[in-house]
Amino acid sequence: MQDFSYTAADSSFLLSLEKQRAPHQMVVNHWHDSYEIYYLLSGERCYFIKNQTYRLTRGSLVLIQPQELHRTLAAAGVGCWERILINFRPDFLIAAHPERIAWLSELFRRPYRLLQFSLKEQTAAEEILMQMLHEASQQETGFLEMLAAHLVRLLLLAVRQKPSGPEAPDSRDTWQNNRAAPIVSYLNEHYPEALSLAGLAQRFHLSDGYLCKIFRAATGFTVIEYLNQVRIREAQNLLRQTPDSVLEIAGRVGFGNVSHFGRIFKEITGTPPVSYRKRYR
Repeated sequence: MQDFSYTAADSSFLLSLEKQRAPHQMVVNHWHDSYEIYYLLSGERCYFIKNQTYRLTRGSLVLIQPQELHRTLAAAGVGCWERILINFRPDFLIAAHPERIAWLSELFRRPYRLLQFSLKEQTAAEEILMQMLHEASQQETGFLEMLAAHLVRLLLLAVRQKPSGPEAPDSRDTWQNNRAAPIVSYLNEHYPEALSLAGLAQRFHLSDGYLCKIFRAATGFTVIEYLNQVRIREAQNLLRQTPDSVLEIAGRVGFGNVSHFGRIFKEITGTPPVSYRKRYR
C-alpha cells in the first residue's frame, strides 16, 4: 500500500497510513488535543508514553489520551514497519453517538494503553482500518459518517479486548526503563523548580553523561527536551484556563526568564504565548 493521509476540514479527524523501510523515529516531540490510536500493521516499534517505553509488534494497538506526551522510537535491529494512525476529537463522534463519550473516555483512561490483538482480532481490526482508508480516499457521499461508524467499531473491538496480563515494558530496554522511570517521574512532579542536569545526576547518584544516556535510550528525549515539553504543556493549560500574565506563567512552570520561555514556547508550539492565548479566548 502507498502512504496516505486524510484530515477533515475542521481537523476533528485524521487518518494516516505510513510505511518505512529504514530505521526512523518521531523527530517532533508530540502531544495534542485529540485522542490517538496507533496500530502496527507490520514490523516492530517502540512507543514512549508517560514514564515507560513499550515494544510493539504486528497487531499492537496503542491508545493515547489528549495532552499526553508520547513518542515513537526505532526498535533495535528492525528497519521496516507499517502503521496506521488515527487522531480524533470527541466531537467527531458526538453527532451520531453523544451518549458514548463517557464510554470513550473510560477506554482511554484504562491503566493498560497497549493492546496486543490475537490473529482473529487483527483480521477484524485490519478489515475495519482498510474500510476507513477506502472511505477517506474515495470520499463518496456520507463518507464522514461512515468513517465515524467504522471508528466506533474499532473502539468497540478495543474495549472488548481483554489484556493477557500487565503491560510489559520494551524488553530491549527494560533495565534502562527501570533506571529512567524515576527520573521521568521526578521531572513530571518538580518541573516548576530550578532543575539542572548536575543536580539530577547528584540526586540519582549517576554521572551527567550516564544519566543522559539511559534517559534517551528509554524515552527518545534528551533530559532538557523532555523537561521543556512538560513545562510548555503546562503553560498551554495555564494560558487557556487562567488570566495570569505570560510573565507569571513563565515563572510558575519553571522558566526564570520570560524571553527564554517565549522562545522555547514558540519553538515547540509554533506560536508565541500571547498568540496562543488569543486563539482560545
